[in-house]
Amino acid sequence: MGEGLLYAPTELNELVKAAIETGYRAALTDIRNGKVEGFDVAS
Repeated sequence: MGEGLLYAPTELNELVKAAIETGYRAALTDIRNGKVEGFDVAS
């Protein structure tokens, strides 16, 4: 599962990498700002 990305064009790999990094960065920002549902995150 996911082996196909090993043979995907470089542009597609870069797009997937950028999307993951953007989502990770947004999640960290939400955590920092206490915007996490289901968790008691105090600032």
